[in-house]
Amino acid sequence: MITREAKFYLTDKWASSDGHQIEYRILLEDADGVDVKYLVTDYFNSDGTMHDTMIFNDNEDQNMVDSESYIGKKILTFMENGI
Repeated sequence: MITREAKFYLTDKWASSDGHQIEYRILLEDADGVDVKYLVTDYFNSDGTMHDTMIFNDNEDQNMVDSESYIGKKILTFMENGI
């Protein structure tokens, strides 16, 4: 059996008209063949500096993902290096 590597993909990006938030839809294809979708939102102050990032499971429940958790850190690293 061939194992596959887990990979992240940016599937969509949206910015608010006032420039105060950017939303990213991220797809994780995990090593077990399961696809998991995440919604990442960056929030900006009026001077354009980012002040917060929120990560949610992009499903019916939209449970929050801790940015300090293993998967939260992996998502943020992907965003810093891959987008």
